[in-house]
Amino acid sequence: MSSYITLNQNMDNEFILTIKKNHTLLPIVIYETDTFEMQIIKMEDNSVVSTIEMAESDDGQITVHDEDNGQLMILLKESFINNLEIERGEKADRYYEKPVYRIALKANTVDNGNFILKVNNIRIA
Repeated sequence: MSSYITLNQNMDNEFILTIKKNHTLLPIVIYETDTFEMQIIKMEDNSVVSTIEMAESDDGQITVHDEDNGQLMILLKESFINNLEIERGEKADRYYEKPVYRIALKANTVDNGNFILKVNNIRIA
């Protein structure tokens, strides 16, 4: 998984995650009974800003994009992204985006058991 993700304001954000089996380069197979829940956590105080599940919500939704290749589609809605905080560096550093959030994706799968995927640097642009 990438070391960071940049989420863009003023638009819906969609991205695909490919989940690999433990200790292999092969993707897991996603079954109907598998469940996924993603928490977006503010790094400053570890508070959960939102929980995104497989059922559609005002903030977004997780859907299975390709079950045979272990791919999930994550949708984060514009109205949610627009309410997230942005932090930027100094002018000398070209106002780069600083990470403010992190993601924890909790998975309960037939093929790979229970596990948590983490992306520790979420930036808002």
